[in-house]
Amino acid sequence: MDLTMSEVMQLSIMETAKVKTAQRKLKGSPVEWVSVIETPVENFIRKNEFVLSTGVGCGQDPELLKEFVIDVMDSGATALAFATGRFVYDIPDNILEMAEEQGFIIIDIPWEIRFSDILQLVMEKLNSVNREQLKQTEHIQQQLIHLVLRGKSFNEILQYLYHHLQMPLAMLDRKGELLTQTHFNKGLLDNLLSELHDKFQGNQSAVGTDHPLYQNLVKLPRKPQSIYAMAIESNGYLQGYLLLGSESQTFLYNPMVMHILEHATTAAALCFLKQNTIEETELRIKDDFLLNMVKGKLFLDEDIYHRAAFFDYDLELPYTCIIGELKNLPEIYRDHSSTRLSFDEWLRGMNYYIQKEINQSGETLQRRLMTAFDDQTIIIFLESSGGNQQAFVNDFLDSVERRLHSLLPGLTVLWGIGTHKDGIEVFDRSYEKATMALDIGKRQNRSGERTFFADTQMNRLLLTIADHQEIKDMTSGIINPIIDYDKKRDMDLIGTFMAYNRNKGNVSQTARILNLHRQSLLYRLRKIEALTELSLVNADDLFLLELSIRLWTLGDLKKRQI
Repeated sequence: MDLTMSEVMQLSIMETAKVKTAQRKLKGSPVEWVSVIETPVENFIRKNEFVLSTGVGCGQDPELLKEFVIDVMDSGATALAFATGRFVYDIPDNILEMAEEQGFIIIDIPWEIRFSDILQLVMEKLNSVNREQLKQTEHIQQQLIHLVLRGKSFNEILQYLYHHLQMPLAMLDRKGELLTQTHFNKGLLDNLLSELHDKFQGNQSAVGTDHPLYQNLVKLPRKPQSIYAMAIESNGYLQGYLLLGSESQTFLYNPMVMHILEHATTAAALCFLKQNTIEETELRIKDDFLLNMVKGKLFLDEDIYHRAAFFDYDLELPYTCIIGELKNLPEIYRDHSSTRLSFDEWLRGMNYYIQKEINQSGETLQRRLMTAFDDQTIIIFLESSGGNQQAFVNDFLDSVERRLHSLLPGLTVLWGIGTHKDGIEVFDRSYEKATMALDIGKRQNRSGERTFFADTQMNRLLLTIADHQEIKDMTSGIINPIIDYDKKRDMDLIGTFMAYNRNKGNVSQTARILNLHRQSLLYRLRKIEALTELSLVNADDLFLLELSIRLWTLGDLKKRQI
C-alpha cells in the first residue's frame, strides 16, 4: 500500500496546514519522496514527489510564482506546499484556480513549521510503508516459488498474480503461442511474436529510464489498453513472455508492482526450467532407445514394441531415415556470449530445443517422427508419404532448416537421406543407408546440401573400386601434377575441367560460365593436357581424367595428399 497525501496530512506536524486545492485528490495521490525545492525547477523533481517550498526568489512576482507552480505540476509531483508568511504571504487566487482545474494539490503551511521536521516525519512514514511493502513482496515471492515447487500450472500462477495486481495477465511461450491468460481480451494477444521480437531486439524500454528494473519491459500500444511484456529467460535462453494490460503507465512508477512482476518472471523462469528438465530427461531416454535400435543393440521383440508405445512411437509404419550433421555448433557456442555453460552443457540443452523444432515441423506436415541426438548429429525417422518421397523430404527439411536457423542463426547442416523402399521394421538398414549418403556428401565437400541414397549409385560404384591399389596409383599419377600446379598458381584446373566436361567441350559456353576470356580458358585446357599427358579430344582420355577426378573427390586420396 502506497503512502498517500491523505496520510501525510494526518501527520501531527501537518495539523495547522491547509489544503487549498484538489482536496478530493488526497486519498488517491501517492507520495514516494519528499523534498525542498526553490526556483528554478529544471529536472530536480521526480514523479510522485511531495514538494516543499518557501517561494523565495519569486514570491514578490506573481507571474514568476505561477511559472514555478506550473513547472512543479509538469514534473509529475504529487503536491506542492508553500510555507507562507515571509516570501509568499498569500497564494494568489489565479494560481489556486489553475491548480484546482488541473486537479493538483497545493497546501498552505504556516511559516513557523520547520521543513526539517516535515521531512523527518514523512521519511519515517515512507520507510515504514516501504518496509511493509518489502515484507509483502517477500511473502508473494515465497508463495510464487511454493506454487512452482508444488507443480502448479502457469494458469494457477497467473491467477495468484492477478489477485495482487488486479491487471489482465497472459503467458506466451518463446514462439508466441498463448499458454494461458486471465482477464485479457484474447483478440489483443493474436500475432504478437514479430512485434515482441522487434521491440526486444531494439531494446525499446517501456519507460524512458535507465533503471535496470525496466530494461526487460517493452510496451505494445493497443486500444483500449496497452500490452506490457517482460521476457522470461533461463540458462541464457528466452523461454517465453509475461504480458500485462493497462490503460496507463502509472503502474510503472509503483515499486511494489514492479517488484511483484520481477518475482513473477523469476517464478515463470523456474516453471519453464522445471518443465524443460522433465522433458529433457524424457528426451535422453528416447534418444538412448532409438540409438540402440538403429545400431543393432535392440531386437524387435514384444518388449521393444511396448517400450516404443510408451514413447508414442509406432514401429509398424514405414519411415525414411534422415541424418543431419550440425557442422558449426562450436563456433555458434563461442558466439553465444550470454551463456556461462560449458560447451557440453550447452549442447545438452540445445538437444532439447533442436528436437522440439524438428518435431514441430513433423506436426505441421502431419507425419509421425522418431528423433535422437547423437553428439552433434541429429537422427530422424520421418513417416513415409505415399507420393513423391524425395519432394516430401525436401519440404520437411526446408521447414526444419527455417526453424533451426531461427534458433541458431548461421547453423550449417549436412543431410544424408536413406530410402523408404525398404519397408517397415528395417531401422538399422535405413540408418546405414542414410549414413552412407551423408558420408558421400561429406567426401564430395558439400556444405549445407542434401544427399539422397538413391542418387548415390555412381558414387557407391566408384567407392567399391577406389581402394584398389593399381587404381590408386593410376589416379595419383594423373591428379598429382594438377594439384601441385594449382597450389603454385591457384588456377583451379580441376574445376575448369569439370565445367568444360559438363558443357560437352563447348569452349565459348564454358568460358562464359567460368567468367574467363576464351584464350585464358584455352590456356588452362592446354595446361591440363600437358600435366596429365591426356588429350581432351580423345574420348578414352576424357573418361579416364573424369574418373580419376571423381575417385580423388570420393576417396581418401585427397586426405593423403596424393
